[in-house]
Amino acid sequence: MVKVIVGMTDDYTKKLTMECVSKALPEAQLIDGSSDMEIFYHLQKSEDEIIVIFDRFFLSYILKFTLIYLKAMNNRMKIVFCERGSCIREFGLRLYELGVDGFICGIEHEDLFVAKLKKVEN
Repeated sequence: MVKVIVGMTDDYTKKLTMECVSKALPEAQLIDGSSDMEIFYHLQKSEDEIIVIFDRFFLSYILKFTLIYLKAMNNRMKIVFCERGSCIREFGLRLYELGVDGFICGIEHEDLFVAKLKKVEN
C-alpha cells in the first residue's frame, strides 16, 4: 500500500493537492501532515511505500537538515515538493541538490499534476 503525506502551509494548496493525489493514486492512503511530529509519527510506524509532498514554505529554513532526518527515518520514501503557479528555478535546483524525488509546479492544472505525480510514483 502507498501512503501519501501532504504537508502544506496554505489550506487551499493543501486541499488542491489532496484532491489531485486522490485522482492520481486512488488506492493510496492520504494523510494530512499538519506538523513535523505528525509526519515523523507516520514515517516511523510504516512499512508501506511513502510519498511525502511539501510546499516550499512548510519546512522553512532548515530544509537540508529536515530532509536528511526524514530520509534517515525511512530511506524508502519519496519526497516531492509542489507549488501553485510558475516554478522558482533556484528553489528547484536546491531541491535537486538535496536529492528530492520530485518538484511539481502549476498544481492548479489537475491533469498535469496527476500525470507528474504518477511519474514520480513509478
